[in-house]
Amino acid sequence: MPRRRFLWKVGDREIRLGDRTLLIAVVELKSAEGRRMEPDRAFALASKLEEAGADVIDLDADPALAGSDE
Repeated sequence: MPRRRFLWKVGDREIRLGDRTLLIAVVELKSAEGRRMEPDRAFALASKLEEAGADVIDLDADPALAGSDE
């Protein structure tokens, strides 16, 4: 499948994306208030980001909680 190409225009500058550029989307799994996102909601958001053109989905979790049952 050919890569989708994007052209971002900011003022008088242009940034061409797509030939070699990967788009990374970040899903914050924990809010600033410390609330965790439900897994189904995180999956739905990641799916929407992929459909929108993200090549990489970064599931951003607090590493201090990895493996924790909190």
